[in-house]
Amino acid sequence: MLIPNAFLTLVNLMGIYRWLFRQSMYADGGRQAMKRSERTKGPTLLSKGSMVGSPVKNVEVDRNGTVADAMLSREANSFVW
Repeated sequence: MLIPNAFLTLVNLMGIYRWLFRQSMYADGGRQAMKRSERTKGPTLLSKGSMVGSPVKNVEVDRNGTVADAMLSREANSFVW
């Protein structure tokens, strides 16, 4: 029983490592695209992943909360509030 559990633990650790590596690659790619879009004549891009953890501000209140996720519209190419 110990050997199969050790094997499955190793498989799980490899899966976690792969998932974290993939997520970090997506985040790095998003940051690079945002920086590149600032230097070009096209539209300035915003990575949805970069919004998570950002403060939500209002005219009356300095900080209303924190962004947990964002919804985007495919048809309108805009945020959906």
